[in-house]
Amino acid sequence: MSLRIVGLALGILTVVAGCAAIYLSTRNDALAAYNSAAACASLADAEAGRECRITEPATITSLVTSDSNTTDIYFAFAGRYTPSSPATLPDGITVSQNLTVGTQVPVEVWGTRVTRIAGIATMDNPVNDPAPGALRIIGFLLVVTGFAVPLTPRLWDRLPKSSPGNAIAVADALWR
Repeated sequence: MSLRIVGLALGILTVVAGCAAIYLSTRNDALAAYNSAAACASLADAEAGRECRITEPATITSLVTSDSNTTDIYFAFAGRYTPSSPATLPDGITVSQNLTVGTQVPVEVWGTRVTRIAGIATMDNPVNDPAPGALRIIGFLLVVTGFAVPLTPRLWDRLPKSSPGNAIAVADALWR
């Protein structure tokens, strides 16, 4: 089997894999489930982990900003239910002056995740999922690589056949 045929086959497979990654980046099943979730009858449904959404007022109990520019907001709903994990805001989202300890804000819960607090999408919100963007980048790189792979045997053929004592740089072969 020729090196050119192998290069062409590898190039085609790499381009197909890149196109598949780009296609998969357009599919976000979690976002589709979030957008189609029914309204919860009560906060107890969300506490039980049902796939429904509800927005209820909650009181901020603590704000913690880390060195990496993320902010964790601890809060409590009226009654017994207090989520075990805080609402984490994405990097670079600054907490407004209206968000202080003791302030009551609307909190959206989807399943067992806090998806919005005071109108800001949290890291648990599928809108902030970094996977589709990463898949797009990977797909693009695979497509570019896939188009470059079949050219490799041609470059290899352009290298002069040298003896062990006569080394030649690859850059020299590219410019001949």
